[in-house]
Amino acid sequence: MKENKGKIILSSALVLFPMLIGLLLWNALPEQMVTHWGADGAADGWSSKYFSIFGIPLLILVLHLFCVFFCLRDPKNAEQTDKALGLVFWVCPIISVAVNIMMYSIALGMDVNIQLLMPVVLGLMFIITGNYLPKCKRNSTIGIKVEWALNDDENWNMTHRFGGKVWTVGGFVLIILEFLAGSVAQILFPIVLLVIVFAPMIYSYVFYRQQLKAGLTLKKRRKNPFWKSVGTLLGLTALGAIMLMLITGDVNISYNDTTFLINASYWDDLEIPYADVDAIEYRESCAAGSRVWGFGSMRLALGSFENDEFGSYTRYSYVGNDACVVLTIGDKILVLGGQDAENTKAIYEELSKRVSVN
Repeated sequence: MKENKGKIILSSALVLFPMLIGLLLWNALPEQMVTHWGADGAADGWSSKYFSIFGIPLLILVLHLFCVFFCLRDPKNAEQTDKALGLVFWVCPIISVAVNIMMYSIALGMDVNIQLLMPVVLGLMFIITGNYLPKCKRNSTIGIKVEWALNDDENWNMTHRFGGKVWTVGGFVLIILEFLAGSVAQILFPIVLLVIVFAPMIYSYVFYRQQLKAGLTLKKRRKNPFWKSVGTLLGLTALGAIMLMLITGDVNISYNDTTFLINASYWDDLEIPYADVDAIEYRESCAAGSRVWGFGSMRLALGSFENDEFGSYTRYSYVGNDACVVLTIGDKILVLGGQDAENTKAIYEELSKRVSVN
């Protein structure tokens, strides 16, 4: 800690630097600022100006100091390379500056394509990290920490060389996906992430099996098998659940005699009487605007939204399909979208027929 005191102070100051930018822009920034976006690029989280300017950098600072403290307290990092430790010192400061500049830009009315920008930033992070992984010496806090690599220097080195290549190539692929057709990108994006995460782990295990066949006896680390199993199970369960929610889910509409019911995965269902519908319209394109509250993934856009035309409205639609059905219900607007234009047109025709009868 003493040897790296200067780096700790400098990196922490960089984490807090966006506070200064926020103070300089204070009068130009709105009282409520977007602080979170869904996987579809729509805004789904808002915070006060005070929290946006001061709270977020302070939270990142706590995370930064936590990572630095535990990495430098690891005895195996005493001889760690400067390049590997550089990731620990500078990842949080870069994230703090990038995230806050993006928030300020959107708050000032600049046109920032979050849906394009975030995967590109994620891809660059994988590329940079992939180039540093092979330089990382065996330790308990930095790197690909699977049991087979942690037990053996050779396995660790080979795993991180392979992992570095996978992460670098995967980062480039994530960036390229943003320029492909929406449906193709939606399918390939989670697959690439799964490969980036699990390919190095599988490689480490395969290499470990090869070592055993060669007659190598590996010294195992002391560990608590119960907590190791619990941690692994919880981690894999959480990762699996997140990946599943990002790529699955449906919006189904069922038609009854007097009402129609919208059943949506991961969000509230909605039942509406046909008699309450004042107007219904089919559109080939309908800008979503910003999500105020709801659920967003690579497949679905659900919840409360705001745009220039409707103001506040409710949306149940699929990402990647611009066609929509716009219903006026009293002073409220409901927007529905199927998986594609053909499916959306069918929803419009069925609703129009039933609304006219009722």
